[in-house]
Amino acid sequence: MDVVAYVDGFNLYHGLKSKYGRAYLWLDLVELIRQTRRHDVVIKVRYFTAIVRGEPDAALRQETYLGALAASHPELEIVRGHFKRRPRGVGIVALDGHAPANHPRSSILTRRS
Repeated sequence: MDVVAYVDGFNLYHGLKSKYGRAYLWLDLVELIRQTRRHDVVIKVRYFTAIVRGEPDAALRQETYLGALAASHPELEIVRGHFKRRPRGVGIVALDGHAPANHPRSSILTRRS
């Protein structure tokens, strides 16, 4: 069977890092998918990611990793997104317009009018 794999780079990175530290951060994604789908033909791997902002060294490492993956695997498609900025002053508000008292961040939440 032909396989197209979709990889969420954000969750993959944080999941690997939390469980294994830095051991697998330079993972060969295409080979991993081939190994897990041995009886199938991997025709495309779509890797969704966003480049780290505010950390130039981390961004450079990420770009180097993506370049190495792309150079090694023509079937890899890197889909670049961006991190969405959170609006300032947005909080959790109950239907009555007040921040829930039992919310862990209720002291910093603002009341909506």
